[in-house]
Amino acid sequence: MQSSSDAPILYFDANATPPVCGEALAAMLPLLQEHFGNASSAHAMGRAPAAAVARAREQIAQLLGAQESSEVVFTGGGTESLNAVLHAAAERAPARPRLLFSAGEHSAVLKPAERLAAKLGLELVPIPLDSQGRIQIEAALSALDGRCALLSLIHANNETGVHLEHGQIQRLAERAREVGAWFHLDCVASAGKLPLEASRWGVDLVTVAPHKFYGPKGVGVLWVRRGLEFTPLLIGGSQEGGRRAGTLNSAGLAGAGAAAEVARKFAADSARVQAQAALRDRFERELVQRVPQARALGQAAPRIFNTTCLVFPGVTGESAQALLSEYGVCVSSGSACGSAKRKGSHVLLAMGVPPSEATSTLRFSFLRSLTTGDVEAGLERTSQALEHLYALAPTR
Repeated sequence: MQSSSDAPILYFDANATPPVCGEALAAMLPLLQEHFGNASSAHAMGRAPAAAVARAREQIAQLLGAQESSEVVFTGGGTESLNAVLHAAAERAPARPRLLFSAGEHSAVLKPAERLAAKLGLELVPIPLDSQGRIQIEAALSALDGRCALLSLIHANNETGVHLEHGQIQRLAERAREVGAWFHLDCVASAGKLPLEASRWGVDLVTVAPHKFYGPKGVGVLWVRRGLEFTPLLIGGSQEGGRRAGTLNSAGLAGAGAAAEVARKFAADSARVQAQAALRDRFERELVQRVPQARALGQAAPRIFNTTCLVFPGVTGESAQALLSEYGVCVSSGSACGSAKRKGSHVLLAMGVPPSEATSTLRFSFLRSLTTGDVEAGLERTSQALEHLYALAPTR
């Protein structure tokens, strides 16, 4: 068996987290050493950190397609941002006791929603997915009414890569406005891969996590439409205009801003995006040819350029992930947050994937620097590992 020490590791788990880009690291270092002051301090040592945070706010507003940087609220991460949205929406009960979300949302949406529903008596209304992983827009439009506090949808699914399209978002935003519901988009997986247009979409809230677009971990972003009466999750100091208390991570935010600028330019470069999508498509196509038991999910739906989710019937995703690691290929068997779970992904089950196959999937998510050589090496190692597993699998 080929050892991971015999060749460079192939990192095909970018949706979990990519490396910090050089631009982000360069922006962070001065804030960690020379300009280490508190961005909220009024004295001289607070000026450079405050300026760095202000610049980051502008850069991230541009990534989001936001008209005003003052609408950008900094948090401690994507999960905090999502929890803040749900807790603020729950404050709209009992007049508006319903929370709407798709069956393919991240657990950082589903679990807080379930807890709030149990605690406050809220009604959770899941919007179904079709067999390709697309959110059923007509079902969402029909479910939106005057009882709804929030519609929360994932812009691009982190497991399948399937994403909402511009026109669909605008239709939903228009309907949400008509009935007075807030509309939140979880753009954690799509930022840096698709152009974002928060202001033009007409949505109320957007969340992103900088570490997903080559920024540092430990900082998050919540965009709140101007004029929205938003109850903060964390209270204490007056940071972020009273919308999120706590000392700002000025170094992390400087890195996030620099990464956002690079990510925005990449997502707007259609030639580069298409070239990366073509490499993903080649990997997907040729792997299925080499491993005939395999099939790709969501191919008929629009997908972000770097993601493919494949089913390998008869082989557990857990065992395939472990063996691929020995071959020097890093992948996940679902989202990184749930890749150790033995039960099938709720996203795949909602797509109608049989439970026996929902535990037999691997997600390959590629860095934006993917090369032809990476694809060829990945195909060779992955097909060898899967052939080895199928040779060991009991015949039916």
